[in-house]
Amino acid sequence: MSILDKRGSGVLMHISSLPGKTGIGTLGKQAYNFVDLLYDANQTYWQILPVGPTGYGDSPYQSYSTYAGNPYFIDFEILEKEGFLKKSDYEDLQWSETQRYVDYGLVYVNRGKVFKIIYENFKKNIPVDFNSFCIENEKWLNDYALFMAVKDAHQGAAFSTWEDDIRLRKPKALEKWSESEKEKIEYYKMLQYFFFKQWCELKEYANKKGINIIGDIPIYVSADSADLWTNPKQFYVDKDIKPIDVAGCPPDAFTADGQLWGNPVYNWEYHKKTKYEWWKNRIGHCFKIYDVIRKNLDFDKVTANVDKLRSAAPDLHMTLAVVSMRQNIRDSKMLVEYAVKHGFNRIIFSRLGVNGYIKNWYDDVVHYPAITKRSMQEAIDFARASNIEIVYPDVFLMLPDGDEAEEIKRM
Repeated sequence: MSILDKRGSGVLMHISSLPGKTGIGTLGKQAYNFVDLLYDANQTYWQILPVGPTGYGDSPYQSYSTYAGNPYFIDFEILEKEGFLKKSDYEDLQWSETQRYVDYGLVYVNRGKVFKIIYENFKKNIPVDFNSFCIENEKWLNDYALFMAVKDAHQGAAFSTWEDDIRLRKPKALEKWSESEKEKIEYYKMLQYFFFKQWCELKEYANKKGINIIGDIPIYVSADSADLWTNPKQFYVDKDIKPIDVAGCPPDAFTADGQLWGNPVYNWEYHKKTKYEWWKNRIGHCFKIYDVIRKNLDFDKVTANVDKLRSAAPDLHMTLAVVSMRQNIRDSKMLVEYAVKHGFNRIIFSRLGVNGYIKNWYDDVVHYPAITKRSMQEAIDFARASNIEIVYPDVFLMLPDGDEAEEIKRM
């Protein structure tokens, strides 16, 4: 029986939003405390946003790699206990002007300084399992580490601006850069080693407490990523690996003119010819580090080939008004009644990463003429009476919702 067949509830709380003394939430003490909090509250799931290394704009949905972990989440106190740091190496640095927000500029600069100290200590005492970690993950780790090393050599510039030979991955250029950036490549492999070591230990602790981790698979990859650089045939790009078409979103409640995300779109014919091998590898990697995955869209052709798939796919950008209109339902209470009557097996999210909180949406309900505050309250009351006790097997709450958070506290 799948874990999703068993009724449960959970909280969406990204790692970056955990309390922390080094500018951002980490995989350290506060993460373990949060697991304990979920356990004490009889919760089943901890949902997080994508954990990949973020690029320009620091969005978890624009990552340098769909496989790698974000070094920002590496906990320094753990590394101090393991002998790779001293407290004085990091405690006196200014990480932010306020505990309420992440100052990514300071995090980038100061974590870079601390990472260099870690690497110097790492070279003196390389962990015995580091080499096996590199071998186990060589399918993606070698290319990712080289990508980041070359990017550093170009002062962080997007790979689309690199010299033709390395941008197009000419064999001689790959050999040349791999040799000249050998130490920087090892540095980036080290960061991945520490991230996944700390992540796996945290996940094991959560699982022993009966908490399952829900990870997130963004539908698209970044235009400036190791994924595109190493696998251009998977995407609609020209001979210079520049996207022919890019992803976006049509007009909706968020933007009247729609959104232009800039991600390269997939060459699905090529994926079909290769029997979706790239997707199967990607999803397979996710199930090594998560218990459940949330995917933006349905990938039936892909996931049919992955054993023991456990996933949750919400309807994005779909307000109750839209759903009611589609189902010819007059108000939100009738929508909930409709779900009860037809036995929907849905996972209900109080919000996704792009939406406002329940309280703010409720206060703003005047913008949805088909839904009155009265009908919304009736729906909430009915859901509380039916949903939690009878209907849906899983309910998720965005943590600030439980605190009636104002919009300023959004992740």
